[in-house]
Amino acid sequence: MAADRSPLWPAGFVGSITHSQDMAFAAVARTEQAQSLGLDVERLMPPETALELASIVASPAEYARLLQAPWDHPLLTTVLFSAKETIFKCLYPVIKRQFDFSDVVIESLDLRGGTFTFSLSRAIAELHPPAARQPGRLAIIADVVHTGLMLVPAGDFNARY
Repeated sequence: MAADRSPLWPAGFVGSITHSQDMAFAAVARTEQAQSLGLDVERLMPPETALELASIVASPAEYARLLQAPWDHPLLTTVLFSAKETIFKCLYPVIKRQFDFSDVVIESLDLRGGTFTFSLSRAIAELHPPAARQPGRLAIIADVVHTGLMLVPAGDFNARY
């Protein structure tokens, strides 16, 4: 573990770790495959917790745009929290700068397609311009939200996107 508590990976590898009370997951890739990875898992928040965290997790505009069927408030809050955690875990090793949930806006959620898209505040986007053009992954299994994001290696970005 690094001084900032982020995981250290062997040379030539990147990865991400996530856990909850009774689950743990890790994803690892070679640096030829990924510049960085982010991974998060969250149990569905109880309604009271979702209400307490709502103003920290997303703006009223995000909720107004995204809170529609099949999303209810606790599920949407859990997904937004998880997606933003994933984005932080993926970008922090690359940009080496702390940022808040308010620096990330979830633009779309596609449960059927298993993806989410996002935008970054100008200050964060300037540190890694291609990051927000790569979709994140999303799955909800029973009462567990799984999110992930992979940044392709810098040289591969234009070829893939």
